[in-house]
Amino acid sequence: MGGQRKRPHRSPGRVLRFLYLLSVTPSLRSRFIPVCDDTDQIWHYLIIQTRFYSDLCKKLPSGEFIHHGSISFDHYLEHQNSSDDRSQIFSEFLEWIPHYLRHFREFTPAASKYWKIIDILYQQGLSLEDINHLGSQ
Repeated sequence: MGGQRKRPHRSPGRVLRFLYLLSVTPSLRSRFIPVCDDTDQIWHYLIIQTRFYSDLCKKLPSGEFIHHGSISFDHYLEHQNSSDDRSQIFSEFLEWIPHYLRHFREFTPAASKYWKIIDILYQQGLSLEDINHLGSQ
């Protein structure tokens, strides 16, 4: 018999926020929004608890099942050939931020490290203050 599967050690709060946002903002469901590894591991763990995950999705505001796509950010970027494609990626990232801020308030330094998008935007030269300001535009 195989070893027991190890549970992710983080709280599922980030994944629940992410699922909530996808539920209340259907336009985000068609977007590629990378999440940090811990969030993704927790999401995987929830999904394999099929009955629990299905019930959880039914309790979200939309009541709809939220599907998961397994692709890394680096792999996603490899398939974006032109600068127009990459511009679109960052536009989609920026579209996600105001929805988060509207529902969960500003990103803090402690909380921002759990969101891959914030890390990517940092790498593009935006400060946390700049990112939080996106929600007021």
